[in-house]
Order: sequence, then structure tokens, then C-alpha cells
Amino acid sequence: MESKIRVLVVDDAELVRCIVKTSLDKTTDIEVVGEAGTGVSALEQVEKLRPDVVVMDVEMPIIDGETAVKRILEQRWTPIIMLTGHAMTDSNRVFDCLQLGAVDFVQKGGGAWPEVIGKLEYQIRTASTLKEPDPNHRNIIERRYERQLEAHSSKVSADMLPHAEAAIALASSTGGIQEVRFIMSMLPENVNAAILVNQHMWPGFTLSFAQSLDWCGPPNVKEAQDGDILRAGMVLVVPSTHDMTITEDRIKKVRLTPNTGSYRPTADTLLKSMAQQFGRNAMGIQLSGCGHDGREGMRAIKKAGGIVIAENPEGITAPYMPKAVIEAGLADQILPLQDIPHAMNQFIGERSMRTLPQPKRRLTN
Repeated sequence: MESKIRVLVVDDAELVRCIVKTSLDKTTDIEVVGEAGTGVSALEQVEKLRPDVVVMDVEMPIIDGETAVKRILEQRWTPIIMLTGHAMTDSNRVFDCLQLGAVDFVQKGGGAWPEVIGKLEYQIRTASTLKEPDPNHRNIIERRYERQLEAHSSKVSADMLPHAEAAIALASSTGGIQEVRFIMSMLPENVNAAILVNQHMWPGFTLSFAQSLDWCGPPNVKEAQDGDILRAGMVLVVPSTHDMTITEDRIKKVRLTPNTGSYRPTADTLLKSMAQQFGRNAMGIQLSGCGHDGREGMRAIKKAGGIVIAENPEGITAPYMPKAVIEAGLADQILPLQDIPHAMNQFIGERSMRTLPQPKRRLTN
């Protein structure tokens, strides 16, 4: 008989701890081995109990979620899933926790408790299979902060950007948020391709994610809306409530349809449409994540003459999505994270036919 997944639940609300513990203890493969109501207690319990997974609230007294994540991972690497209450008020803090090393998050207010617990159970099972990332991978991701403030003050106005002749899609899930932020920080000012980001995420968080990416580097970033024109130098984040396809018009535009699949948003849908509309001028990049979403879309891009890149799965937390592409024989290149921005620039240089206008400084108060 296989041992159960041992979970520590950390939340300052006793009712929440009770609901989570009672629900998880009903499963056959998960058991709650401890509870904590503060970040200080969480640190003590992690050291004492050595759980397989920690489920922890973002908002806590004495030591907040961000500090607790940092200290837990300093003393012993443990997969941490953050609990958050509200997309609008907690999103930046959630992204900070993920940047510090938490592996995923669940929104407590994201539905009825049975639905929330169901998603939490899935993430706990997934988190228990993850491995400690290579320290070099973590160091590379942390470098993104160096360029944030400087980059945000120098951007080309979106309406000045030409229509896209090439497109690059980033497909990612668990562990991907940090990687996408790093890639954005390393891109140059003049990116001669549309960049489309398909990150699996809870509804309500992709808008905040797009806003956080806009601070990471020179390209303009926004959450995609139905009818948006694909422009070179523009980054569009697919909203988690919809799937994105690209229209067949001469001027390529976004078409959004409600998402009904198990992956939200679905990378395969975006990638297949991109292959059809851009052909050899399409690049698909498979980053960290669980599952195999993106594999069939990458197959379509390769068949259309485009380029497929898979992140090197060695040393990353969730290697399953890039492995799915590699094992299917679809990857033209298998690259570590730090080499992916260079590959994107090389692809753009070979495919693009236009030069972007020089950036104009944003007026500041």
C-alpha cells in the first residue's frame, strides 16, 4: 500500500483549516498531518513534521505569506500551494509568492467549497510529484527584477506598432509564471513579432498577471480582448476564462470563445490556430507545466513549417509539458530557460519584414 501524501494546512482562520482538513482526510491518498494559524507556527511545523506539501494562506498574522514561503524554502524545499481570497486584492501578493518559489495557488473564493477542495486535491497530488528546482534555474529567474523599473518607463505606444508578420506563443502551467516574467524581462525594445502567452491560471487572475508582466520588460503587455489586432511588439495574455484563436483576415485579430476544456486557457487551441494563420512564421515555446497541453498544437506548428522549442526539463519544477513535446519528437530545439530569449530574437530576425518605431518615453507625473 502506497503511503499517503502528508499535508500541512496553514491559515489564520480556524474555520478554513477545519473545512480543508475534514475534506482532505476523506480522500484515500491525502492526509493532513498538521495545522498552523501563523507563519511562525508554520515554520516550526514544517521543521517538525516534514510534510510532502504545504497549503498556506497568503494573508497571515506575524509573518505574512511571502516571508513564510521564503523562510520555509530556505530551511527545506517543500512544494507550497498558496490559498488566496480575492483576485483583485491578493493577486500581486500571490505572484510574489510564486516568484519566491511557491508552486501554485487556489482561490478560496473561486467557487463553492466542494469545487475549491476538488481543485486543491488535484494540485496537492500534482505538487507531490514535483522536484526541487536546480539553484541555477532559480537564480536565472530572479534576475528579471534588475530591469523592471527602467523597462516600464520606455515603451512604444500600442497604436504605433505595425501589424504582426510573425507570432510567438508561450505555453506554460505550474512553474510557468516565473519563467514568463523572466522572458519578458530579457526581451529587447523592438520585438518584430506578436507574443501570445497561454498560462494556465484561475479565472480573474490573468488581468493582474498581464499587468505584472507589463512591468517586467519593454514590450507592451495586456490581457487579450476579442477583436484585438495582433501587432509586432505587443504581448497578449489569453484570459483564463476563454480560449484564443486568430481570425483569417488580412489583418489578424483575436477571437475569444468561452473555455470548456480541462486546461484553462487551452494552449492547443491557440497553437493550432497560430500554425494555420502564420505558418513558417510561427514559433511555439513549451515551458514548465504539468500535463500535455500544447503538444498537439506544437505538432501543428511543426507541420506548418514553424519552429518548436521545448524548455530543457532538467532542473525545473514541473517538467511534464516540455517532456511531452520532446518525447513526441516535436522539439526543434531543447533549451535552458536563459537561452530562450536569444532563440526568440534569432527567430524574429530571420522571419520579420519590418522595423518597429523607436520607443517614445511615457510621460510621468
